[in-house]
Amino acid sequence: MNDNDRGLSGAVYEARTYGSVRAKKSGLIFPTFSYSIITGTNLWHCFISIAAGALILGVLEGALLPILLNITAVTIDSLVLKPWLNILYFLPSGDIMVILYIFIKKYNFIIFDLSLDRD
Repeated sequence: MNDNDRGLSGAVYEARTYGSVRAKKSGLIFPTFSYSIITGTNLWHCFISIAAGALILGVLEGALLPILLNITAVTIDSLVLKPWLNILYFLPSGDIMVILYIFIKKYNFIIFDLSLDRD
């Protein structure tokens, strides 16, 4: 099967495979360095906070996206053809993350204790 025979599903596969490798490399490194430079925070602390945020977002989207795709009867191939659907499907995850952030700030909940003062 050559590249022309694979059609849209082949394009989706390649975009996921090769695009995700590039996103993983620059998706954590650039924000870590830029956040560390802008705020003056320890580089390791920035990396941990960005990785935790990416993990929370990944779990939420991994749980919600199949449910939303089943409800709306949209296929993954159509997400490539209509990129605005990606933004639409992010909104429930974004809302849950905002609620989680408000809860954490309101009750002073600590996810990671990154202080060096350990007793």
